[in-house]
Amino acid sequence: MLMAGNDRIQAIMTQLEDTCKTIEENSQRQKQSLSEHFDLLYAILEEKKGELQSRITLQQEEKTGYVRGLVQQFKEQLEGSTKLVESAIHSMEETGIAAFLLDAKKLIKNITDACKQSQVQMTEPGFECMDHFTLSTEHEEAMLRSIDFGTEDDEEYEEEEEEEEVEGEDPADKQTDGPQ
Repeated sequence: MLMAGNDRIQAIMTQLEDTCKTIEENSQRQKQSLSEHFDLLYAILEEKKGELQSRITLQQEEKTGYVRGLVQQFKEQLEGSTKLVESAIHSMEETGIAAFLLDAKKLIKNITDACKQSQVQMTEPGFECMDHFTLSTEHEEAMLRSIDFGTEDDEEYEEEEEEEEVEGEDPADKQTDGPQ
């Protein structure tokens, strides 16, 4: 009897060891599945982050391109004005009055034309601001914080509550036909 009991205990121990091994394998499988789910979420977030950053970069390039174009226009106007000033200084050094008057007449016309063409165009206030790119993630953060495992115990508990509600109804309440 003692030998049979020892064999039975040994069989139970082997079965329990197998159960431990199965639990560890199932746990590892669930961890792997969980990791894959989170990796997918990370990949989706990274993709969305890249899209949004591209939109910001595109607007940055548009705005800086526009501003650089204005800088180039101002640079050209400045070079033209500088040449006119140099020409004016040079004409004042003219010794002959006739040559001075001819140069002065041409110079005044050039200065007047340059002033008419000189349009100072600036960006509107707040042009450099990029605050319109906002991201509201409060709802998503709350959803992520509420992530939990769904277990069979939760489902069984909900089913039991529903059965109790159905059983708690009085059959007389359901009867509407018949004499009263």
